[in-house]
Amino acid sequence: MACRVYLLKIMKILKSWIVSLFLPAVAGFVVAEPPSRENLLLNPSFGEGELKARANGGYACSGWLVHLQKDSAPESALACVIEKGQGPDGADVLKVELNDEKAIVWIDQARREITEGRNYELSFLYQADPMDKIKLRARFFWFGPDYENLIPKLGKNAHQWLMGLNGKEEKAGWQKVVRPISAPAEARFFSISIVAEKMKSLRLARIQVKESGTAGNATLKVGDKTLFYKPRKEQPDPPMQSRTAEQEELGYVTFARKRVRDVYPDSIPQPDEMTKEIRLFAAPGQREAGWLAVHALRDLGSVKVDAGDFIADQAKGGRISKNHAECRVVKCWKQTCDGVYENINNTYGIIPELLLRQEQFDLSAGRTQNLCFLVQVPEDAKPGDYSAEVRLGGGEKTGQFKIRLKVLPFQLRKPQPGEMVWLIHTTGEFGALMKPGQTPVDAVETALRDLHARGIEGLALGCGYGEPAEYEKSGEGLKLKKFSKLDRVVKAMKRTGMRGPLFVHCGDMLERRVAAALKLEMPPGDNKGGVIDAMKTEEFKTGFKQALLEIDRFIKAELGADFEWFYGGMDEPGSHAYRQERVFWQYQLAKEAGLRRWSYMDGEFWKKLAPLNDVQIMQFRGISADAEKRAQFKRELEGFKNNFYCYGGSGTYGIATGDTLPNRWATGFFSYQTGVKGEQSWLYHLKNPVDLDGTGHCSFYPLISYADKSQELIPTLQLEGIRQGIDDYCYFYTLKQLLDPASETGKTSKVGQIRADFSKLLAAIPLERKQFEAGWNDAELAKVRWQVACWIMELTKTA
Repeated sequence: MACRVYLLKIMKILKSWIVSLFLPAVAGFVVAEPPSRENLLLNPSFGEGELKARANGGYACSGWLVHLQKDSAPESALACVIEKGQGPDGADVLKVELNDEKAIVWIDQARREITEGRNYELSFLYQADPMDKIKLRARFFWFGPDYENLIPKLGKNAHQWLMGLNGKEEKAGWQKVVRPISAPAEARFFSISIVAEKMKSLRLARIQVKESGTAGNATLKVGDKTLFYKPRKEQPDPPMQSRTAEQEELGYVTFARKRVRDVYPDSIPQPDEMTKEIRLFAAPGQREAGWLAVHALRDLGSVKVDAGDFIADQAKGGRISKNHAECRVVKCWKQTCDGVYENINNTYGIIPELLLRQEQFDLSAGRTQNLCFLVQVPEDAKPGDYSAEVRLGGGEKTGQFKIRLKVLPFQLRKPQPGEMVWLIHTTGEFGALMKPGQTPVDAVETALRDLHARGIEGLALGCGYGEPAEYEKSGEGLKLKKFSKLDRVVKAMKRTGMRGPLFVHCGDMLERRVAAALKLEMPPGDNKGGVIDAMKTEEFKTGFKQALLEIDRFIKAELGADFEWFYGGMDEPGSHAYRQERVFWQYQLAKEAGLRRWSYMDGEFWKKLAPLNDVQIMQFRGISADAEKRAQFKRELEGFKNNFYCYGGSGTYGIATGDTLPNRWATGFFSYQTGVKGEQSWLYHLKNPVDLDGTGHCSFYPLISYADKSQELIPTLQLEGIRQGIDDYCYFYTLKQLLDPASETGKTSKVGQIRADFSKLLAAIPLERKQFEAGWNDAELAKVRWQVACWIMELTKTA
């Protein structure tokens, strides 16, 4: 064996000698062995050669190019240096320095070969200054055989952006990025760029693209996309340390976790988690949820849940029927996060998301099922302590646990219109709920009744796609012929009593429909922006205002003359400069028509649009956690008479999917502390039923609710979190009403102390979602709500 190793080494040396003798005279020829499967990139640590300035800008180093995005900043903004041995474990480091905050730097390597049918993984180490501002991402550009450009064949899928890093809480130290790569079937080569902006400096080390053969890195094919498995639960639970005789006899253990989403099918109860009861408290008229997980010690077959009535203490009397409670099974399924639909992520996980209405489920040995018990406390329920016995069994053995419910001696107060409102962004598609014999409006009503019962009063209706408005030209101008999507929604809002507001999000649809009706040149669509000459004519501008007024007439005919609705044009104009000329044109005409306007907004562009706008729905990441900066921002908004709403923190963006916690934070704590007047959650889309055991849902964004093949509405953990957050807000609001003015209670000193303690409690909860995620859980938030409830009882003298 040793002889064979030495022989291979000698052959390798001879090969290098032969190559050096015969090939160096060939001009421009670079001798390099095929890249190792351990790393497909040349010189990942920048250890060979020196950085050299290029005549056409930027720097070159051993297969890498470092340069600025065209027109992003002057070339003088960029400086580079190689730091020998300054990275982790002595790695060489590329340091990029910038003196222009507008600069976007690209660090590129030319085409590298890949093997068909293999999985790959990108990893690298980085440091950045400032760490909490930087935007960092990687792009793969795919090529076919013989370096064929795949853009004509694959379109935008020929470019693959890996989900970016938008700042980190860590202020120092090396950070590691690991991302799976999904290569198109046609690809044989790739080029890579690491792109960074909003930084002063960036250091990179140990950049690798290698074959990924790790266990569990299974792929999931959804349409033309390949998704890679990425567990949200990083580590398996330790095994159970012991079992009681009772547990062995029943064949299962019941337990509860401090964070609802942390219960998975392979979860194993730990000693401090085991319990045989659920404890709840709620005000009359409030809905509340309790959670209990069942872990099977042996095959249980079909497990049945059977709950009794809630019986009050004997001294108090009273009963709450079991019909006011229901059991929901938390279903884990394959789900994507961060928007596979937009080609910005290529991973999936097993996510606890769906709340299925069922009181019976199958459970095999070693598996776990989380249960949600929803209790709707009647409006006329008497205050006091109640308990319900719940029988739980599989096979011949049946055990019991209790749900203990404390009905509070006060009603929750809810913010009035103009103070605070919660909204859902919907595509306006509700066909999945339309059962035989029903109308489309009936289907929308089913969904809106469910949302309304959870405290959601308003909608943002996406009208920029599917079923556009239809106009016709008449002697009096333009008349609205048909607007099916809007028609269904306003009629359903009327039936359900939703107070609104209604945000009609038109994008560039409306001006294009006006052009079609007037037979004028068609403006650019797909949010491309621009104002063509035809749009500058009085005929076009008059037609656009008439189209808006027709929508106004249409909405108010159903919902009343005082109903508030707002027109929205181009999407997120603050993030897309090419949309801004169009949005000014749209909002100026909407203002002239006397209609109110709103816009999704990110960045400082809001100040430019503010004179033409009424509601700024700001990206939650852009809302400062610093109280002084936030107060200044609100003063500026008030100066423009703009209202302050928020979006992006709740619903199904990123970590909000399959989780109560971030949704509860955004709709409750964050909304209350920042003083926003509206919180909007994304996304409600019920066009088609989903197969609960399939993967078709992975082709679109995760949703707030789903519908199964029987066309039943299925809520989710994210929706439950939204509802809990709204209730949290109402607890805070109720306490605030009792604290102002102090004369209502007659105990000024007590009010002062509670006011101070309440401020401290709120200040302890971070306004940065990552900090909140790291330090809080559902159990801790329940303690916060209970403390607020105690203060309310103290102030109302009914503790």
